[in-house]
Amino acid sequence: MADWTTEQVGQWLKSNGFEQFAKTFKGKRIDGIALFNLNDDEIVQLISCMDGDKKKNKTNIKKFKEKLNEWKMDHNENLSRRRNAQRSSASSVLSTVITTETDETLTIDKNVDVNYTKPIAISNGNNGVYAKFFNNRFFRTHLQQYLSQKYDIKCSVKLERQQSILELVGMKHPVKVACHDIKVLFESLQTKIYNSQTTDQKSKRFDYQYLAYDFLVVVIYWSTHIFSDSAIDVIQNIMNNERIFTAWNKSEMFSGYYEVMYFNHESFGATDEVITRILNREIAYVENIRMPNEKTKAFINEIENFVSTVRHPELNIIHCKYPFQMEIKISLFGRKSQVKKIKKQIDVLVNKYTLKPFIVRMTSDQHDYLVDNCLQQLKDIENMYKNDNVQIRIRQKEFYAPQYLIEEIKKHIYELICQTAICTIQTIESLTALSDDDNVKLNEIAKKYCCSIERIESNVETEIHRIPKALTNTSSTPSLIIQKSNKFCSSLSVRKISVSNGSIEIYVPDYSTQLSKDVTIISTNAGLQQEHVEPDSENGLLQMPSGRKIILCRLPNRSGTDSEAREKFKKTIRKFLSRVTQMIINNCSDAERIAFSTCDWEDLCNEPQLIEELLLEMKQVIETGKQRWRFLFIFNHEQKLLCNKFLQVMIGLQSDEDGFAQFTCSIL
Repeated sequence: MADWTTEQVGQWLKSNGFEQFAKTFKGKRIDGIALFNLNDDEIVQLISCMDGDKKKNKTNIKKFKEKLNEWKMDHNENLSRRRNAQRSSASSVLSTVITTETDETLTIDKNVDVNYTKPIAISNGNNGVYAKFFNNRFFRTHLQQYLSQKYDIKCSVKLERQQSILELVGMKHPVKVACHDIKVLFESLQTKIYNSQTTDQKSKRFDYQYLAYDFLVVVIYWSTHIFSDSAIDVIQNIMNNERIFTAWNKSEMFSGYYEVMYFNHESFGATDEVITRILNREIAYVENIRMPNEKTKAFINEIENFVSTVRHPELNIIHCKYPFQMEIKISLFGRKSQVKKIKKQIDVLVNKYTLKPFIVRMTSDQHDYLVDNCLQQLKDIENMYKNDNVQIRIRQKEFYAPQYLIEEIKKHIYELICQTAICTIQTIESLTALSDDDNVKLNEIAKKYCCSIERIESNVETEIHRIPKALTNTSSTPSLIIQKSNKFCSSLSVRKISVSNGSIEIYVPDYSTQLSKDVTIISTNAGLQQEHVEPDSENGLLQMPSGRKIILCRLPNRSGTDSEAREKFKKTIRKFLSRVTQMIINNCSDAERIAFSTCDWEDLCNEPQLIEELLLEMKQVIETGKQRWRFLFIFNHEQKLLCNKFLQVMIGLQSDEDGFAQFTCSIL
């Protein structure tokens, strides 16, 4: 079984239901020895369907391994029977005839195994061609396995300077047959020439004794361009991985031809068509990969570091660098997949370091400012990136730089244009209220002059005053007076629920910015975005650069609109307020004015019951606590509808102590 040919392996595959893989096995030259020594990774590669069906592949692989193990067991049993038969034959020499001085014949029984050792010396030959085969670990291993499985003998190989010594150990007859087989193997050596200009094609069997042969001539497109000896190693490694036993030479380094020697033997053989097909289909050559026109020191350093770190037995990077010059040439030779992969990586480096012109967009005033005041700073930027040959031509409003530095250079230039300064403006005029509209107008003015407002601080304290209710109801009040009274109350900026230890207050959008707050509670990502806080921040106290304190405590989203979901959300509100209360006590124990951001609370517009539940829970928190807290609700201009819903609920919860309405005034 071990001496099966590829055709016999194909018949075995078909008999076991694997006929769809017979072509693949034949293409990979899987004979009996190769089949016997397949490992798990090789089996997965060979027994895999092109359609990528993982379940089908798994089933096929499992079935193949079972059949292969059965085949190995049969092979081992046959081998064991053959060994026993040989040993029985050797021990069946029942007697050895010894003639004594008296001419008596003595019979001596011998029931011992006979081991026979036969050394074979094979010279290295012209150009060390035989040495190349025996120095090839892949060939040595295959030869030893072949002799062991076919003849049941052990073969050791000793490599010497002038020759290779093969020592065969086993039964005498199989050893002698194996010696003959090895001679036949090396007599079958043939050669083929690549890169000869001759168009005649001649072939002749290689002469084992004199290494004499005629040549079969074929030209491979890359063979006239490769001048590196390491290309021979790459070709040899590719052939080894394709299970083709070859030995390669090149007659001269800068000219001449490639020659390959291969066996025409059933268990070691290859055909010239197979070798040529591998050279044409599996090997690629890319000559002088495009380099940047202007090669910077940074590029040279990175490309050389890249070349020095890439190591693959099936790839040769031909790297030419000229002394005292910035010139560099790189060519790739080897397995097509490897060449394609490395070329792509080199192209990325080339694009990264190729100098390109880029326009700096600026106004005429900005351009004049840079030319008149910043030439030295621009020169400093160039020096900062001198290894990348950055050039700033500010008079032409452009600069030259590699692609990966574009944004950095732009940033440095624009920093010169937009040098920042901090200016603090204070006022002690009688203006005591800054509405949201005023805040928007101030930001628009700052933006017009390329500035931004970091923060607006108000040191104005406000007080809430109530408008008392009438003691008696009267029908004599004119309706016009009632309408004007209602209109006046609706224009007021605040609604308040008085609690024993504090209050709950709602402020309309125009007055939210003038509120003085000790801490702000944020419960949604929209609130974080409004306060310019990272959305992935964790719950807890956030200390802002301006000194403001923010507590983040996320309120889970409500799911569903039925009564069950409403009750569940009520429990969520209680847990939310409990966590907020604890965070305030732990982190801001002296806080009195606690503002709640209502960003992304619009779901409550259609649920006045939940708004009422929230306010009642807050009222209970203040009443049961020892702190004097004022809970403030903040709304923006887009939340007028939500603000009105809160105001309507607040009116229903107010007591006589809160009066008819409330208004705020500043304390001067």
